[in-house]
Amino acid sequence: MSFPEIDRKQKQMRHDIDDIHELLDHTNKRVDVIDTKVESILEVQEAHGEQLHKIDERLHGIETRLSGHDAQFETLNARLDGQSARLDSQGEQLNQIIELLRGQRPETN
Repeated sequence: MSFPEIDRKQKQMRHDIDDIHELLDHTNKRVDVIDTKVESILEVQEAHGEQLHKIDERLHGIETRLSGHDAQFETLNARLDGQSARLDSQGEQLNQIIELLRGQRPETN
């Protein structure tokens, strides 16, 4: 190999190395931008996770309260069923009394 050829190859290699450094710098800048975006996304996800956890806790509290209301409604329904049965019984007794009173009336013709 002659000196001019070695010099040309050396310059070409230098140029190739400079191009590689330029590509690496560009790639590093893009990676930095991506890292920043990913960090931002992770922060948002963490905030959302905390908010969802709070919502889950509130929903659990509401669910517990609703279960308590269900139990109260069941108790009220049972009491109302008892009251209804008593009213039905009293209604039957009133009907019997009315029938007895009708049977004791003097007949007028």
